[in-house]
Amino acid sequence: MKQLIRKRLACWLSLLFLGSSAISTFAQSPEPAFKRLSVEQGLSQVTVFCILQDRQGFLWFGTQDGLNRYDGYMFKVYKHIPGDPTSLSHNTIRALAEDQDGYLWIGTQEGGLNRFDPVTETFTAYRHDPGDPHSLPGDAVYALQVDQTDNLWIGTLGQGVARFDPANTHFIPYLQDQASDIWDLRQDRAHQIWIASSEGVFRFDPDTRIVQSYEQMANIVFNTLYEDAAGTIWIGSNRGLYRHRQQDDAFEPYVHNPADHHSLSSNNVTTIYADDKGRLWIGTENEGLNIFDPDDKQFQRISAHPQPPAGLSDNGVRALYRDRAGNLWIGTRTGGVNLYDRVVETFTHYCHDPAKPHSLSNNLIWALYEDTAGVLWIGTIFDGLNAFDRTSGTFRFYRYTPDDPNSLSDNTIMSIHEDRRGTLWIGTNNGLNRFDPQTQTFTRYLHNPDHNQYNIRAISEDQHGSLWLATGAGLLYFDPVSGKATPYGQAPDALYSVNHKRVMAVYVDQDDILWSGSDGGGIDRFDPATGVLRHYHNDPNNPHSLSYDSILCITEDRLGKMWIGTAGGGLNQFDRQTERFTRYTEADGLPNNTVYGILEDARDNLWLSTNNGLSRFTPATAVFKNYDVNYGVQSTEFNTGAYFKNPRSGEMFFGGINGVNAFFPDQIAEYAYRPPIVITSLTRGGVPLPDLKRLLAGGREVTLDWRENSFEFEYAALSYVLPEKNRYQYLLEGFDQDWFDAGTRRFGRYAGLPGGTYTLRVKGSNYDGVWNETGASLKIRVIPPFW
Repeated sequence: MKQLIRKRLACWLSLLFLGSSAISTFAQSPEPAFKRLSVEQGLSQVTVFCILQDRQGFLWFGTQDGLNRYDGYMFKVYKHIPGDPTSLSHNTIRALAEDQDGYLWIGTQEGGLNRFDPVTETFTAYRHDPGDPHSLPGDAVYALQVDQTDNLWIGTLGQGVARFDPANTHFIPYLQDQASDIWDLRQDRAHQIWIASSEGVFRFDPDTRIVQSYEQMANIVFNTLYEDAAGTIWIGSNRGLYRHRQQDDAFEPYVHNPADHHSLSSNNVTTIYADDKGRLWIGTENEGLNIFDPDDKQFQRISAHPQPPAGLSDNGVRALYRDRAGNLWIGTRTGGVNLYDRVVETFTHYCHDPAKPHSLSNNLIWALYEDTAGVLWIGTIFDGLNAFDRTSGTFRFYRYTPDDPNSLSDNTIMSIHEDRRGTLWIGTNNGLNRFDPQTQTFTRYLHNPDHNQYNIRAISEDQHGSLWLATGAGLLYFDPVSGKATPYGQAPDALYSVNHKRVMAVYVDQDDILWSGSDGGGIDRFDPATGVLRHYHNDPNNPHSLSYDSILCITEDRLGKMWIGTAGGGLNQFDRQTERFTRYTEADGLPNNTVYGILEDARDNLWLSTNNGLSRFTPATAVFKNYDVNYGVQSTEFNTGAYFKNPRSGEMFFGGINGVNAFFPDQIAEYAYRPPIVITSLTRGGVPLPDLKRLLAGGREVTLDWRENSFEFEYAALSYVLPEKNRYQYLLEGFDQDWFDAGTRRFGRYAGLPGGTYTLRVKGSNYDGVWNETGASLKIRVIPPFW
């Protein structure tokens, strides 16, 4: 068993405790996971005040020291350059907005308002001029809002609100007598402008210029505003969270209660945003994040954790923003940017946490089973049997006790099976156990206290209710009524002779035919009706033979096809008619050639646990979809025997060296966001081409002289979830015959181009293989020699 290379920290549900008495469960939402971006990744500074995604798809972060543009791979930083009037006027960025023309507006702490032109990558500064009544009212710009008619509203500290008149480049002031320190602005769907200020909260009608104030909200510092999908206005203040009730135009408060862990974590609310599930995310000044469910009105608290991805990088939350793909970004006071990582929630993960005494007893899992009563049984290596009753919400734990003959026969659990009578059987490293739920005791079979003669690796039940046991000492036939076991090994007078002593897998198919697989001996197929026994082995000279003789698992799909997982030879499908094997290995997309477990879902896909994560295999198309630790898989390494599908619910369980994964296959959806594709660099010999900024911002044609008929280019798919897994293809129309598959590489080069006109096309996908086929394009014209 190889060393665990990455321990997942998202152990979302505490399962069990040490001891055999039951305890009540607790309802706990999964702890969200976060990815972090900071100065080590290129962010200019760790304090992030504001976040915005522009129309191209780039993300912008306003920090205490510069404006950052991010493409999922690299940051491009813009700062004030002394002596350059086209540079940023001040490096502390407090607010961001984009207008309908694609200009980016930047509010700075002391340098007024800036307009950024993405074509020229230059800034135009608007400053306060005491001698000009039409200038910006103040240079401290903390709030920006572009309304539905493309008006830009500016909130300043000390000088109230202003609206920008682009025709005359004038600023028109408002509310200077009522509210001076403006922290946030928001236009609602009724076109009303809401204003959060140090003097209270106000609602302003731009058409009538009527300002409505609220006495209930006076003498409170309001920091942030948000309108949810239902049109409700939420306001964060230094005294808690407020919800505006439209029916009576009043405000309902939510405040911190030290006695209630499900209340708001702090009354100083700094920012609010909603996710695509309708939950509110609330950032606080120094007590982390809160996730608020408007239905049950409870807050789930998320605080900082020193080790990602378990928590935030910092408890001071300054900004929240949801991008067009639905990803939530968090700007912090001293911890840079956090990205809420929903991908890691793809698979529920149960694991042992040393800090939680009621967690799984051990992370090394060899057996799984959910019985008809809804109890999830988990067999560990060295630490006994864990039980979780999902119906009653109770936990139990069982161990071998040397002086108790009614305890488990061994603490290493290798197989679990519930027979048609409802009896639970547990195979251990030393014998078989029958569990009595009434007395909570075990009856031992095939147990030898002096040495481990029978380790029960797998259990399968035939149509008569008899059990077949795969053991290290051969195959056993076990009668549950009499409790007697009959060995079917290599004895010449046995009913039939298996080909190898160390049996790893046993399976009784729908025709009551017995299949067994051994470690090094291949597969044996026995038909009890005819007494016919067949052996199947690897034949190096026959590509249609079994790929490898070390067998780990055997199963049958709903069409009657047999599937075999091997310890090094990949996946095999057996055709009963032709008695031929079809092999699937790493060369076909399987993540690893060791296949520990195989389960079939309702859509005829096979789910495979391997030594390199989970894989979903679609036999109809022979396509593998692979899942690694980025998806919440417990580890890249799974274990033999640790797999189970609940036949009633369809839920699947896989175990390995770092706990258990549980999931419903029909809920594993692909990441459907089609990312914008951008060409980010165009050079010749490493030197940027003339007019590069215009070209990258939408210029249509590059002209090259025949003597300099080469260029290099870079590109990016603006998908920010696992960007390292985004894939690319490019083509130079007029030169290439086919698309070049660049994989995850983000650069290309062409040289020696003849005179003519070409079109460079780049397309890309997100991490889940969803492609933007349109992509990005750029015309390249090579001027031929005059002769």
